[in-house]
Amino acid sequence: MLLALAISSKFVIAAVFVVVFVVAMIVFLPGAIVREVTQSENTQLPQWMGTVRARRARLRICLAVLGAIGIGAVAFVWSTSEPKKTVLVVVDNTSSESIVLRHKDSDVLVVAPHSTGRWQCAAGTHRIVLVRGQQTVLDRQVELADEGKYIANPDATSYYGTWLLEYSAVRFPNIFAKTSFEDLLSQARRIRLIEPTQWHEVSADYVLETPPASIQSKSPTASESKVILSRLSKESFDVLKEAKTKRFDNPPDEKYVDKLNQVILSLMFERNVDGGELRKD
Repeated sequence: MLLALAISSKFVIAAVFVVVFVVAMIVFLPGAIVREVTQSENTQLPQWMGTVRARRARLRICLAVLGAIGIGAVAFVWSTSEPKKTVLVVVDNTSSESIVLRHKDSDVLVVAPHSTGRWQCAAGTHRIVLVRGQQTVLDRQVELADEGKYIANPDATSYYGTWLLEYSAVRFPNIFAKTSFEDLLSQARRIRLIEPTQWHEVSADYVLETPPASIQSKSPTASESKVILSRLSKESFDVLKEAKTKRFDNPPDEKYVDKLNQVILSLMFERNVDGGELRKD
């Protein structure tokens, strides 16, 4: 006990001396350097101190060593600091049980049933493990690109589509309420469909989330587009897929036209994003 107290007290005393030394260096060193540099070479110094020129040479060496130590310390801190998290992994849990995302033997995310969870990490090679109860439902070694976005759907049951939302300073009227079949087909064919699979690398500004009603822009008169990734029902997916591949009669089947119109409307309007609004930056 006494030995431990003695050792700890020595560490405290040593720490105090180090702090005092560092403070003294910060306070007095700049003035000493200025005096040394501005000192005339003809100044008479005690014999043990040598000439002014020799003292300046020693000063340069000391400053070079201190600078190297400082650069080394910064490099060490930089190399050991945590990498910037630029990658987004979205876990789409369509099951009735919670799913846990494990990374490096740690639980980093718990996703509730019938919901999504978001996890950010640094770019590089990662092992993604998804566990439901005692069962591992996904175990994958992946290379995650810088600023990449990914969806993990372990049951491979979700259908997705990406579509373009136009933000403008001018709010447009609801042009889809009464529109021609050709316009509906044009809208449908611009939606990129994604088939179910366990792992997706996606390109979208908003992934399985409601986009904002307005965004900031430096130019209030310009327009700006954002790519939205939404989940689709199997029925909606089939309707849109048919619009991309089928050759239709003239006039087309009215039931199909109504279905396609409802799918387009649900994407564009039921999420309250009927044409975004630009705000001046």
